[in-house]
Formats: sequence, structure tokens, C-alpha cells
Amino acid sequence: MTRQLLGRRAFVGAMAALMMAASSSGAGEIGAFLTLATPTKDWGTGFGVHAALISLPFLQAGGEFARIKGEDPLVSIETYTAQVEVNPPALKISPFVGLGIGAYRQKFGAVSDWGSLNAIFGGVRVPIGAARLRAEFRKISLSGTPRVNVDKRFSLGVSFRF
Repeated sequence: MTRQLLGRRAFVGAMAALMMAASSSGAGEIGAFLTLATPTKDWGTGFGVHAALISLPFLQAGGEFARIKGEDPLVSIETYTAQVEVNPPALKISPFVGLGIGAYRQKFGAVSDWGSLNAIFGGVRVPIGAARLRAEFRKISLSGTPRVNVDKRFSLGVSFRF
């Protein structure tokens, strides 16, 4: 079985487990963000989406997808992360910290490489009307020897609860 297929199966399995548990929690969150990765000499801007399928007063679990283009037009990276985060309940401005595991696919022209990733992240949510502004810093560790490394990511986005 290829590494690519194993990475996809692991991500799909983690997301399916989170969806089964979501029915007991009642509410979730969905959002989109713009992101900047470091080292900045190698990476341009990117975008992503996240969904929290389990959203309790102090805990969220879900996943995210992000795509970042390289400064070299032939290079890009996509990350697929299952994540859990904790945040204090009942605060208007809500800080959070979390952990994530998943897979990445780095493209270099017609060649693509798959690997695993882990992340530790933190940030803050600020209410703005019906939405919440989400600012996040993420430390990323990629497995193996990626052609172009990503070590940190700064993101700013908007999310909505459902």
C-alpha cells in the first residue's frame, strides 16, 4: 500500500471517528483563513478551511485543510490535520491551544511527496457580530526530508458556530 493511500486513510478514519462523536456534542464551528508560512524566503501566502465537529464549552475537535504556494511557482504544500483544542469557557475573547496530527503533500512541478505532520498551536477568537475573528500561530513538524520545509504558520480568519 502506498504512503499516499495510508495518509489519506488515516485522515479519513480520524475525521469519521470525530463525526460519529459529534452527534453527542450538538454544536460545531466552520471557518476559513488566510495564512503565511515560514521560512518566508520559500513560501508565499495560502488559504485554508477548518471545521470543529465536536464543540464543547472547553474543548473542540475537528480538522483543517490548508494550501500554501511557494515563492517558486512549481512548489506548493497541502496539509490535512485532525486536531483538538482547549479553551476556557464563557470568555468573550477566547484564547485556545491545541495539538494536531495529519498528513502533508508537497508538490514540486509534476512530482509530489507525501508525509506525516504534527502541530502545536495557539491563538485567540474575538467575536465580531455573528462571526468570530480567529488569529492563530502554529508550529509544524514535517516527517522525512521535505524538498522545502515549513516550520511555522500564522493565520487569520473568520469562523461561524452552527
